[in-house]
Amino acid sequence: MIPTVFASAYLIFPRAKFNIVLPLIGLVATIGPTLGGYLTEFFFWHWLFLINVVPGLFVTITAVLLIDFDEPDFSLFHG
Repeated sequence: MIPTVFASAYLIFPRAKFNIVLPLIGLVATIGPTLGGYLTEFFFWHWLFLINVVPGLFVTITAVLLIDFDEPDFSLFHG
């Protein structure tokens, strides 16, 4: 999964943002599994889902602000 995330980052994010995006991806890739192991060991497994609500909201908002999405061309539907 990690190679897919890095490949997607190279396709989605502009080159000027790589110095911000790539370290964040690496940080999540290393801290996420470690934190998940501690949570399942010392708490219940459902905390894995609950603890991801705040980072999920952060990633969603950050993606909307940083990713340059193309505007759809709805005239193509009227062919």
